[in-house]
Amino acid sequence: MRGFWRDRRGGAEAVAFAGVIVLLMLVVLNLWPPLFTAYQYSNLTRVHRQTLLGMEVAGGLTLALEERALEELARWGFDTSQVEISGTPAVVDYGGTVSLTIRYRYTYRSYAFSDFLLYPVDTPRVMAAAGSSVSFNFQK
Repeated sequence: MRGFWRDRRGGAEAVAFAGVIVLLMLVVLNLWPPLFTAYQYSNLTRVHRQTLLGMEVAGGLTLALEERALEELARWGFDTSQVEISGTPAVVDYGGTVSLTIRYRYTYRSYAFSDFLLYPVDTPRVMAAAGSSVSFNFQK
């Protein structure tokens, strides 16, 4: 083994290169989760805003709006069994406040280096979008 380290054919360089590759993999693997989470949060807020605009017209959260929001979230790759939608139920008169909250429970995966191995570390988290607006529903 001692001869391997002192060999002039590049044995030490190969070991150093392997170490650098492992560290680069750690960096690359840990860059992906925050980027994916930011992308998913952007999609969640988009669906939240669309649903809130529908609530303004309908005068609150209806079953159809909730189903449409779940379908849209499923289209963006969300696990709809982990989505919780709560809002002001319809019908709120013109000028009343309508509010909506969408929560998504997910597992954030990062990677750690220990004992010369990369292993995943899963952390449960909640992503949420909340807001309110004014009802434009006018019933005669």
